[in-house]
Amino acid sequence: MSPGALASLAVVVVTTSAIATPPSAPQGTARTSSLAPTRANRAGPDRRLLAAARRIDAAGVAKLLALGANPNAHDEERTPALQLVFADLMYDTAGDAVRIVRSLLAAGANPYGRTPAGRTALMEASASPLPEGAAIVAALLAAGADPNARDARGWTALMCAAQADAASVAKSVLAAGADPTVRARSGETALSLAHRAPEQATLPLLRAALASRRAASRHPRPKR
Repeated sequence: MSPGALASLAVVVVTTSAIATPPSAPQGTARTSSLAPTRANRAGPDRRLLAAARRIDAAGVAKLLALGANPNAHDEERTPALQLVFADLMYDTAGDAVRIVRSLLAAGANPYGRTPAGRTALMEASASPLPEGAAIVAALLAAGADPNARDARGWTALMCAAQADAASVAKSVLAAGADPTVRARSGETALSLAHRAPEQATLPLLRAALASRRAASRHPRPKR
């Protein structure tokens, strides 16, 4: 065979070998299977869960949780799924909101989670004037929500309830240990907010709670 023919044959062999044999992965690096879930695919259920929570879609939330969506997912603004339930809460969707909150909590949602402004789900629920707010508050308290947590303004759930005229909510958080003497950064208290509320529905409860605390401070229990 002539030298020119041999050179042509070598080129063909090298080219064919390069096409047929894929490059090996660097040592210590695992190959990624084309069937392995990508980060975008894993995040898909979480994004859909957040959207379902915001639009108060109880069935959608339950389905996505069953598929493995993270109950502690948060949106791009770092707002947790629990708090998104209250973004567009209306009278006709309040019942579904109760079911969503219960579903999220049952799936492991953190009742202590906060928004960037420090708002907890308990604060958001306490600020709702809807009757279903009391059921949501009860579920959050049962899950361990802190009734004395404060947001960036120094507000508590009790202050939110006082401003919203939500007497049943105020009763629940007081029973759970809410402190009626807390002052916000602005100097506001639950009592001052109750005075300015349209119906002043929480005023008797707050006055009674404050009187009880004063009586307890005057007559402390004897130490055993």
